[in-house]
Amino acid sequence: VNGQSFAITGSPQTVILTGLTADGNSVNVTADFSADGACTVTSNGLFTAPAPCPPACTISVAAGNQTACVPATSQYTQEVIVTYSNEPGTGTL
Repeated sequence: VNGQSFAITGSPQTVILTGLTADGNSVNVTADFSADGACTVTSNGLFTAPAPCPPACTISVAAGNQTACVPATSQYTQEVIVTYSNEPGTGTL
């Protein structure tokens, strides 16, 4: 079935196709028997693949420059370097 092989177990038989590309496109399915190439069927647009999966977000942090403590307030400033990819299109960091 679509290039994947399954043992014959009896009709009707449910098979699970794996490794399919999530691209939102219509999927044609062809089924045939390895021992009888004349026995084949193709069903155009049998189902629609889901839309592409959003890429996984990655994020890391590192410490940057730090100022000295201000005696009058007992406060300081710290630079934090945030590196990320595949961030969401909205919201805040």
